[in-house]
Amino acid sequence: MIAVWAWIRRQAEQADAVVGKGHHPTYEDFSGELYSESLDSLYNFFRECRGIMRKFPVGKLKESKQEHLGILINRILNDVFRPFLEKWSGPFRAWWATTKNDEGSPYEIQNQFPQVKDFLTDWRGLRRVMGKVEQTLRDEYKLIPLE
Repeated sequence: MIAVWAWIRRQAEQADAVVGKGHHPTYEDFSGELYSESLDSLYNFFRECRGIMRKFPVGKLKESKQEHLGILINRILNDVFRPFLEKWSGPFRAWWATTKNDEGSPYEIQNQFPQVKDFLTDWRGLRRVMGKVEQTLRDEYKLIPLE
């Protein structure tokens, strides 16, 4: 039940930021995204996962904890989302706040971020991991892709 709820929330709201548009096989497609809004989606997904863990704490389980969704969520938050958000959210947002009103398209301006190459490389890595998680959840819980 938890997995289904997480699946629906992720599919409906944060799919592009978390795994990329149309599940692009190389996770390269950031076209049409405002990075600041996509960072918001990543943080919202992070917050939703923490909410799931609060509702269904791993410590209250009587069965083996090794295969519990809470273990997976904890690993995703601690090993994937938190490092990415801590590394990039602050620097990008600080830079964006000073440049977003410059002349030109916000899509072009955001690509002038001094560390945009490293930023997007790390984001592709996050999307790659989350694509594998999505596939695992889909297979394990026999979920139908919402494409």
